[in-house]
Amino acid sequence: MIVPPRNNSVAPAQELTEETRTRVKKACNRCRIKKSKCNGQVPCAKCQHDNAICTATLRPQSGKELSRR
Repeated sequence: MIVPPRNNSVAPAQELTEETRTRVKKACNRCRIKKSKCNGQVPCAKCQHDNAICTATLRPQSGKELSRR
């Protein structure tokens, strides 16, 4: 089966939206439980909007992360 080449003027790597997502190193506990997008600030936008307490605690590393051989 022969697939014709695409004639897109924009390369796939350049197909970004106007707002690029930024990855947060640490989500707050509330966003982690609700599985929602946290912006990483203290207090985060979601907690501030809901007038909730915004806290982030350190989670212990799993065994896989500790022993890399």
